[in-house]
Amino acid sequence: MRTLQIFLIALFAVIFASLVFASEPSEIFALNTETAHEVSYTTTISDIQITKPVPVDGYPALTARIAYPEFARTSKIDGNLLVKAYIDENGQVQSISKVKGNDEPGFKDAVQSVLLDTKWKPATFNGKAMPSYLEIAFRFQLSD
Repeated sequence: MRTLQIFLIALFAVIFASLVFASEPSEIFALNTETAHEVSYTTTISDIQITKPVPVDGYPALTARIAYPEFARTSKIDGNLLVKAYIDENGQVQSISKVKGNDEPGFKDAVQSVLLDTKWKPATFNGKAMPSYLEIAFRFQLSD
């Protein structure tokens, strides 16, 4: 009976974590501008602690590695891109999909190659690493 209770509590927590992680974009970053915003996440509900995945080197280092697509730069195209990344319990990005944003050439490729090459601190549930989805919004904007 105790095993069933633990299983149901864990199932509820995983479902709750999925809802928390999938609800809204987690971060919005401006690329090639003066500012990039880093957001810290820790959610505590009763005795349940959930943290979202974060890049090991931090978000500023991540965004610094993303190159503005050359076609977009020469054409003076700004863009917005919202992607969803699946990050496993080891902190590796397993897949990336575009949720919405510009279809201009190069934006998704620029983000995807860097995200796949980034080591992440995985999401945790009560201190235990777990796989999760993370939505990240990027703004590509040329400086005046």
